[in-house]
Amino acid sequence: MSETKTKTADSGLRRFLRAVLRKTDVNVRVTDLRSATELIEELREQDALQALREIHSALVDLNGLDWLGLKERIRTTQYLDDKSRPLSDEVIARLFAPGAADAYLLKALPVVTQSWSELSTSYQRCLAQFEKDGGHAEQVLVVSSRAMALTCYMLECMLYRHYEVGESTWRLLHGAYRLAEKHQVVGKRESETALTPGQWLMVAHLLARIPYGRMLPQEVRAVAEWLRQAVSMCQLTTGINVRRDALCVDLHLNEMAQGARRILQSEGHRGLVTDKLMQAWLKSPPLSGRPVQWKEIVLDIGFAWSGKPRAFRRRAQREKMQREVLLRHGVNDVLALLKSPDAALMEKSNHERYSFESWFGEEGGMDAPDPREKAQPGSLLIDQSAIGVAIRFPRQDRYDVPVGELVGIYSAGDAAPRIGRVARINRRLSGDIEVGIELLALHAMPIVVQDPQTKVRFEAIHVAQSANPLFSGCLLLPATRTGIDGVFLVTLGNGVFKARVAADATVSNARFVVCKLEKLGIA
Repeated sequence: MSETKTKTADSGLRRFLRAVLRKTDVNVRVTDLRSATELIEELREQDALQALREIHSALVDLNGLDWLGLKERIRTTQYLDDKSRPLSDEVIARLFAPGAADAYLLKALPVVTQSWSELSTSYQRCLAQFEKDGGHAEQVLVVSSRAMALTCYMLECMLYRHYEVGESTWRLLHGAYRLAEKHQVVGKRESETALTPGQWLMVAHLLARIPYGRMLPQEVRAVAEWLRQAVSMCQLTTGINVRRDALCVDLHLNEMAQGARRILQSEGHRGLVTDKLMQAWLKSPPLSGRPVQWKEIVLDIGFAWSGKPRAFRRRAQREKMQREVLLRHGVNDVLALLKSPDAALMEKSNHERYSFESWFGEEGGMDAPDPREKAQPGSLLIDQSAIGVAIRFPRQDRYDVPVGELVGIYSAGDAAPRIGRVARINRRLSGDIEVGIELLALHAMPIVVQDPQTKVRFEAIHVAQSANPLFSGCLLLPATRTGIDGVFLVTLGNGVFKARVAADATVSNARFVVCKLEKLGIA
């Protein structure tokens, strides 16, 4: 599409929607939205994100009109919701397409969530008017179902980015559910394929209980999709029966469902029966590209949905501390750190800190430190043990390392950099970011691997010994080095030897490749 045509669609859509939403005569009604439909479709051909931005702008205008009638507000909001839904689906599908760049997530996810947020706000205004003046049951069903669906989708996106779920999310969900319950539509569907308000409530609480801090965004998405398909196996009950219910929701509290227990009950308590759901989950969960870690996560999700936390015993004693450390991520950067750790420490400067936004979808510039302010401490080592460390990043810092990434950790006075793998990420409501790292090696060595036939050489990280037996005696390579299997010449220190190098698919992930190393003798 030519630039002129794109600009025409852009300005035409803005003119139409803003003319509709900014009219000064309250007696004029919206009678036909078909021309806006054509403009949205025309714009979508060029860029779904731009179309979503236009819809977001129209929703901002809509939500700023206090005089707009309820019927017209519902109709216009539904129209914009229906038109934005396939656009959002298209963008989300691109986010999780194989080979999608992390930078696209930075650009796209905020656009989608902002659109959903404005749609949710518009529906909430309709619900507030229903609460004040009453309304038809059919209208309440449509508006409450859509408001709860949007809130669930936004909650899912928060989990992609490892955010805690705040009180405002539960306030919106519980308020919409109570109104649907008041009009006796909690068990009804807006359409044959839609979920009921009661089911959306259960989906949100069950999804919030998964160990999302240890999960990749695509794993969170797979669980959410599975849950929406299987939520009919759950039952929402009035009151709490500890023998029957696994979880308890208090509609008067803005917090996640807790394990059912004997409590002084109120009319706001609802129970969740999850036996069938948990059995189906453990029998046939969705697949993941990390079979070793995924097996543990599947079990933890089952325990979370049963309301009975998994028994946990700490494998190593933790030591509390507060020490600033340098972090490098990715095989290439970790190799550079292993070669010259002190030089890397000297080169560290405030502007070199990692960007959380580049992976987790914040808009550029958000939470950025003011360059005029005094530099804040960077990444802080807050505790450590023989098998892992925990690092905290202050709100002013930015950090882009996803779960599963290889990292190198070093601070002044250390004998050598430590090598680890990001095991969990938690972004607190306060803005602090806490990262748990599983240590793979206290001492690792950079080595050179050469194909004796082609003479092609590449660098790798050699882990001689690890607390995790899956990594002992292995090589760590960039994710691009897939499918390696053969005899190579390996240069380690001053020695050269022959070795069979074979990629281990059960341990490798999308961030780096793990290869088994079998020494065959001196070259």
